[in-house]
Amino acid sequence: MSNNINIEFFDEYKRLDKLCSDMYGKSSGGVTSYINDMASVSSSDAQKILNWHSTYNKLKSLRHIRNQMAHGEGSFDDYVCSYDDIEWLRDFRNKIMNVSDPLAIYRSNMEMKKQLQNKQIHKQSVETWSNESDEDMYFSKNNSPTGLDLKIVLAILFVILILIIVGFS
Repeated sequence: MSNNINIEFFDEYKRLDKLCSDMYGKSSGGVTSYINDMASVSSSDAQKILNWHSTYNKLKSLRHIRNQMAHGEGSFDDYVCSYDDIEWLRDFRNKIMNVSDPLAIYRSNMEMKKQLQNKQIHKQSVETWSNESDEDMYFSKNNSPTGLDLKIVLAILFVILILIIVGFS
């Protein structure tokens, strides 16, 4: 009986490894790549994601069982896994396919964080530009003549010039 469980476990692990390998554009070693990516995430970011550490530890444990089955010194039947392990592998593969696995959540969080930072930078740029525009409007209204003010000044100067010419004639 344990032989059937081991075969089922081994097959399910291969399905997960194939999915992960496809994600990473590799021919094999996808689960290891996934584990390595998890290991590279800071502990403060990992703590923000539910079940991060338990997923990481479970993947490492199941990879070890699979490697022992494939490369170990004993027979295939010597290694014990359970239906719970098989179900966990299936569930995890489904999470990856549904983009609800820990790394997908982490990447989504990082993308949202980046977008918020970009929005904040954009908002600060707009506020800075707006303040500079307000200063320019203030400066033009109070310190230099606008088009209408210039016309009035020219009209007054023209009237004065005419009065001066008429006054000297």
